[in-house]
Amino acid sequence: MKILKRIAVFLLVALFAWLGYEVFTSTPLGEARDRLNGSELVTESSDITLVSPEAGSVVTSPLHVSGSAYATSGILRWAVRDEEGVIRRGGEIDLGTTEEWTDFDAEIFLPEIPDHLFTLELSTRSEVNQEIAFLETPLLASTTDPIAIQVYYIDVAKADAEEGDCAAVAFQERVVGLTDQVELLAMEELLRGPTADWARNEVPETAELVSLYKEEGVVRAHFTKSTVEEWYAEECEVSGAFEQISQTLQQFEGVTTVEIWLDGVELSQTRPLGS
Repeated sequence: MKILKRIAVFLLVALFAWLGYEVFTSTPLGEARDRLNGSELVTESSDITLVSPEAGSVVTSPLHVSGSAYATSGILRWAVRDEEGVIRRGGEIDLGTTEEWTDFDAEIFLPEIPDHLFTLELSTRSEVNQEIAFLETPLLASTTDPIAIQVYYIDVAKADAEEGDCAAVAFQERVVGLTDQVELLAMEELLRGPTADWARNEVPETAELVSLYKEEGVVRAHFTKSTVEEWYAEECEVSGAFEQISQTLQQFEGVTTVEIWLDGVELSQTRPLGS
């Protein structure tokens, strides 16, 4: 009889799992959901409306964020805050206008989230950097698994030494949330800039990455809002920025060639003739 009961329980659990029911809530994700229900956050704002993600959603990286907002600065700020209140990643969304409400749509790569539960914060500030609107949304990361990526920057000592190498690079390691868009995440991390004293970023500050395309081992990074001359230091015949991007992207399996395009023109590592 006991054996029959055990078989019946096993079959019932299997049936619930097949139907999509969460049989056990004592998993780390289930425990984080319980803690989420007790959180007290600012969930409404007069100047920010968040459409996606919905509060309490289980999300992956990159996180799709959309809604509408009004900001006299034209900038919507975002931050990912963990359960301990520590901001682990932040950035800005350009609204494109300072005069009216406007829709926004962006993708945000998540940092490492240790215990699933985190808060997405959105805020606007005035032109004198005073906070005007603030909105918080509790979310659950689908996984706490991190990944480590290598982000390459110019090694200042080697590049600036007498008879130095303009394209001498070394890497900083960044630990971030798990994502299947590792190449794009690595480029975003590179553009965020170095944190080490030895490092310098020679990708032009004005350069904006508009797309990253991978096919048959070739990764094409498309930039805009910069000039060809800005990609080469005055005293160098090679582009350190080109080397930074190439090394950063070639760490990933399957990437054999890196191309950099600027407003439809392919850049070379060596300075073009006549520039």
